[in-house]
Amino acid sequence: MSLEIQDPPSFDDEMGSVSLLIDHEAGALVVLHGAIGNELHAEVRELVADLESDVAGTSGRPVQVLAEHVTSFGLPGVWLLLELRRAARPAVVSVVRPSECVRSAIARHSIAGLAIVG
Repeated sequence: MSLEIQDPPSFDDEMGSVSLLIDHEAGALVVLHGAIGNELHAEVRELVADLESDVAGTSGRPVQVLAEHVTSFGLPGVWLLLELRRAARPAVVSVVRPSECVRSAIARHSIAGLAIVG
């Protein structure tokens, strides 16, 4: 009998989540947490579809993205920011306290038209 010792999961391995909260006076709040990658592709598509269909009445309203606790940020996250920017026009998308990986992805993919707050 042999025991296999595994390292505990690191903070970077934390499962991600994407949530949309609506305040009809202030606009939309998108909360990102953990690893935003391919595993969340369906959730990201659903959130974008809700914004595109304007089911929540947020078209053209400000969008805030809370991204402080994002541990990795893949292409689904980049696509989400681009779609949020498109859905919010003429209002602005503010990315609030983005983690370093979110800042790096925004710079690497040259995503313009976002307000970085904090």
